Amino acid sequence: MLLTTWARNGLSYEQIAYNMNIAQSTLFEYMKKFTEISEALTRAREVADAHIENALYKSAHGFTQKEKKVIYEKGVPHVVEVETYYPPNHNSLKLWLTNRRKENWRNSPDTTNDETLKKLDEVLGKIGGNI
Repeated sequence: MLLTTWARNGLSYEQIAYNMNIAQSTLFEYMKKFTEISEALTRAREVADAHIENALYKSAHGFTQKEKKVIYEKGVPHVVEVETYYPPNHNSLKLWLTNRRKENWRNSPDTTNDETLKKLDEVLGKIGGNI
């Protein structure tokens, strides 16, 4: 089904509707009226999301990948297989942690957390400041 291919390829509902030459609201009406369409699009989008999540995890963790390279020996090209190491990507790590461990890794501290305020007050007290 063409719709699931588009969804699996990461197209948004807006883009899918555009490809169908209908309004996005019409697509949503079809999805409500025909649960098969809604379920098929949801499953296909989940597949696409899973692929991206796996790639993000791999990037955050670091990985080794076999690659083919061409080397020249006395002017003659030879294809050899080499292993290339890709270290953990800091942006992937940050994205993963700020989304999966929000309580510890979000960008703005929770100023309503009494425990956090106590710790901050202790640190500031040691260096001569206060809150």
